[in-house]
Amino acid sequence: MNAQNPQSNYLTNWSDFSHDEPSIRDIIPDGVPLYLQIVLIPGGYNPPDPKTGAPMVTFQNLLHRTKDMTKDTASLKLEFTVLRGPYQGKKFTQNFTCVGGKVDERGNSVAGKISRDRIRTILDSAFGLSTKDETPAACAKRALQAGLKGIHGLKFFAMAKVVPPQGSFGEKNELGDILTIDQARFPGRQPNGALDVAAMWKAIDNPTIPTPKAAKAAPTPVELPDWAQEGKPADAPAAQQGQPVQPDQPVEQIQPTQQFNPLPDWAAGNGTVGVNTQTVAGGLTTTSDHPVPAWAQ
Repeated sequence: MNAQNPQSNYLTNWSDFSHDEPSIRDIIPDGVPLYLQIVLIPGGYNPPDPKTGAPMVTFQNLLHRTKDMTKDTASLKLEFTVLRGPYQGKKFTQNFTCVGGKVDERGNSVAGKISRDRIRTILDSAFGLSTKDETPAACAKRALQAGLKGIHGLKFFAMAKVVPPQGSFGEKNELGDILTIDQARFPGRQPNGALDVAAMWKAIDNPTIPTPKAAKAAPTPVELPDWAQEGKPADAPAAQQGQPVQPDQPVEQIQPTQQFNPLPDWAAGNGTVGVNTQTVAGGLTTTSDHPVPAWAQ
């Protein structure tokens, strides 16, 4: 091995694992509020226009074509970095399908519409906009002058989501619900609708970890009456006479319950904002100590 660089040609040495980085993945619990920054990872692909076949330059060579060549999807790959709180520095990636897959009655990609909705909500979160704000000023902030590259470096609020293990892949984090200032559960939102910025940062920096949902109990086996058991004649006299069969035990009437997600009790605390400068393909860079948006100061 190279003495100056222990990692040099390390794949040729299968007797020394002292320099291998661990691949343990710490999972952010489901439902934890996060302050995130986007890093856009370009894929170098412009999908063809469904009508003309020409490359769709609106995607700026940013999309990744699916590895499964039997599918026609192309996605935007985003990396999310946690900027504050107990999980500061954690990263996870997610693909936003932009074209291809199932289409609606107008021939538009269903997944593409979902991705557009999520990007729109990210913009609202980043710029401190209400999702109901349709004023010219708000619409101007949603119009990306730099195209899709304009989402690179944005900071916004969202909930963590845990994706269960699938096949040979373990559980992982993805972007959960995106939080905007008009939502009652937005960190720091007061009962009267006002936003307490100090309370907002306390909620991000020292969150109460949501309690995992309890697994559903297995249903109690139902003992069938003799006439309904397999291999026995269905000699239910009442049924033969055209009368309804009465169960052995009264049926419990299940009343609907209201479903809601209560806000957790937040602990006080402080935190700092800062990320290292990073350059990625396509000339996109993140900035060091990127300032907090003016509305959140």
